[in-house]
Amino acid sequence: MQRKSTLFSHPFHALFQSLAILCLIGLPVSGIGGALFHIECPPDVTVDCEAELWDLSIYGNATVYGYGDPQSAGPPISVDYNLNSCSVGTIVRTWVAYDYGGQAFFCSQTITVGGAGGSANIYWPPDYTTHSCNPETDPEDLPAPYDYPVFDGGGTCSQLLYSHSDKVFNINPPACKKIVRTWTVIDWCVYDPNAYNPEGIWEYTQIIKIAPASPPVVGCPADTTVSAGADCTGGHVNLPNAYGTSDCGSGAIITNNSPYAYNHGPNASGNYPIGTTKVTFWADDGCGQKTSCSMYVTVKDLKKPTPICFYGISLPLMQMPDGMAMDLRPQIFDKGSFDNCTPRDKLHMWVEPARVDCDNLGATPVRLYVEDESGNVEFCNTLLYVQDNMGMCPPNVGNIDGVIQSTTGNMLGEVKVSLEGTMDFAMTNEEGLYAFPALRFGKTYTISPAYPDDDLAGVSALDMAILLKHILGVEKFSSPYQFIAADLDKSGRVSVSDLIGLKDLILKDYYGLDPKTAWRFVDASYVFQDANDPLSEDFPEAYHIQTFAENMSALDFVGVKLGDINSDASPNVQSNTNVLSRSSVSVHLSDRTFKKGETFDAIVSVTAFDNLEAMQLALDISDEMIEVVGIELLQQTQGLDVINRSGEHNMVTALWYGVEPLTSAQLFSIKVHALQNGHVAGAIQLTPTLHSLAYRKNVTLPFTMNLEFVEGMTDDEHPTAGTQANLKLAQNYPNPFADITNIPVELAEAGLLQIEVFDLDGRPLLLSTQIGIEGLQEVSVNAADLEAQGVVLCRITSGISTKTLRMVIRPGS
Repeated sequence: MQRKSTLFSHPFHALFQSLAILCLIGLPVSGIGGALFHIECPPDVTVDCEAELWDLSIYGNATVYGYGDPQSAGPPISVDYNLNSCSVGTIVRTWVAYDYGGQAFFCSQTITVGGAGGSANIYWPPDYTTHSCNPETDPEDLPAPYDYPVFDGGGTCSQLLYSHSDKVFNINPPACKKIVRTWTVIDWCVYDPNAYNPEGIWEYTQIIKIAPASPPVVGCPADTTVSAGADCTGGHVNLPNAYGTSDCGSGAIITNNSPYAYNHGPNASGNYPIGTTKVTFWADDGCGQKTSCSMYVTVKDLKKPTPICFYGISLPLMQMPDGMAMDLRPQIFDKGSFDNCTPRDKLHMWVEPARVDCDNLGATPVRLYVEDESGNVEFCNTLLYVQDNMGMCPPNVGNIDGVIQSTTGNMLGEVKVSLEGTMDFAMTNEEGLYAFPALRFGKTYTISPAYPDDDLAGVSALDMAILLKHILGVEKFSSPYQFIAADLDKSGRVSVSDLIGLKDLILKDYYGLDPKTAWRFVDASYVFQDANDPLSEDFPEAYHIQTFAENMSALDFVGVKLGDINSDASPNVQSNTNVLSRSSVSVHLSDRTFKKGETFDAIVSVTAFDNLEAMQLALDISDEMIEVVGIELLQQTQGLDVINRSGEHNMVTALWYGVEPLTSAQLFSIKVHALQNGHVAGAIQLTPTLHSLAYRKNVTLPFTMNLEFVEGMTDDEHPTAGTQANLKLAQNYPNPFADITNIPVELAEAGLLQIEVFDLDGRPLLLSTQIGIEGLQEVSVNAADLEAQGVVLCRITSGISTKTLRMVIRPGS
């Protein structure tokens, strides 16, 4: 039964059963209806890849022949798909049928699938514009539909693939650039890159534009006016650049339209003709946006005419309808005035005053004005001597006089007193009197004294001592004129800088007063309001007479010599000659013989002199016998300065001034190198070019100084041995430094601190002085004041104590 079930399990099993029965009863099985047993497949077909391939029955079915009517062979026993990724290839359908004897009969149908590359629509990404700065422009960073191509259709017969390539054109980055993006799409099922005219490939160009949102900003140079030059043909105009910027901080391309510019970029400098030229600048951001601005270049005659006056013309007054007068014509005074552009006959001239009368008798200033066609005006001054030849003018003159005296009441002679408003001046006589007779009433006059004096007149070491005591508050000034004298730099205040100036002036180091302004003259009638700060007041130094209407006497002045704080100077007296000849101070200098090539110390000291308050000393060095190689201070005292300078005279100059009097002391030593055999007394002498003076406390006049040579005084006698130093330093911090560094300084007693900075070659970089207090303090040094880098040396001096430290300035300070 199992086998029967299996037999009839096939659609043809019923037929096979019938045939088997016939065989059993002896009937022939060669066929039914006279046909042999076989199977026939539907014919092969060729279809498009887009045809229906999921139901192959539409392409026919196999038929079995040989036993009665043809019968359907049923479904194929196998279907072999031989299709590629483009759905192109073959499909083979195979059927089988069995005869009564169990023999299998096969047939196959081949379905050929062709026609790859189905139809499809490509939607390309449109052009894209953004106003962002430095945007991301890769396809994945762009919004749809600007990112990728989109396909519609194609089906299983196509494989559509895409790629892109970019060409970036930077016009004005980052604000403006263009990206030319080429998209390529191929149908992998059709495209043959080796074909002569390949199909299945398409290209499209997408433009991505990065452009600023706003137009560029442009700035023009200011309107400019220049001179036409000496020949009046035109002039060179030097202009600054116009500027332009666009969004995102990028620049702009600047052009100009000037026909006279050397180039048509941002600079329109060039040779421009006379007249006004409008110059327009454009700023182009490279993205099609432009902005413009304009400025005007004017070339005109800016050179003033050259007036030339006749000088000292005399004219008599005439009887006019309104009195004795004379109308002045410019031609009277013109001596050939000319201009570079305007012809002489086109020059406009006039004079001031235009009329003179009895009020102008005598020397009257006249000003001739000349104006060219461009409006440029210049003048020349001359004098007109107005005469009353007819004797018709009434008397109309008066006198001005006064005296000039020092702050101590001494009358000052030979002071020049100028009368502004005229060209007249007067000199004071021995009694200090000046006078201006026969001055016209109704005029405006200004009276101002001046005396071009020796800058050292009245200046001495005693002034240094007085100023130092005032600054330290030990003994304040008692007169407002002392403040004026002490204000050496005319800063309006008395400070340490004035003390330094006095010191350098006496030592003739580098400071000097202008001889024309070494004296100041104060209105004697002026009353100072603040005795403690008179320099804050605007005290009068001249008399101003608005309208001279009557005789004026007692227009007096008080003369103040700058630097002469103790008021012992006079314009009539040479510098510091007012000396007590009957008294002197001995200065001792160690004496000895020396041999050529020897180096030794010559020690300078003062002895047996009570209450020495100030001293100045000048020693003449014989540069044929010895050479000064160094100076060493031996006295630990405030205000001792010694310098060695060469020039017309090789000199060692010393200055001492202090708060407390000095009695006996060794002051300093001069280290010398012998150039030949000799004797100290023959190589060093007091110099006549600078007075050597000493001042004793409470004695007004100075004492002369004598130089005495003392045998046998050696370095062992220096009073500094075993003496506690007044000055202590610590290393500056920060070090190295780029801006400001601080130096810890400790003083045993208050006094002046001198700060010097110099480089390793000895070139001075800084010199300053300040008041030091007792105890610990800090001195600040600013690198910006030094103009140096690397290692420098800082030397700080207080009294005779000197300390030096190394400091490092970092580059870039």
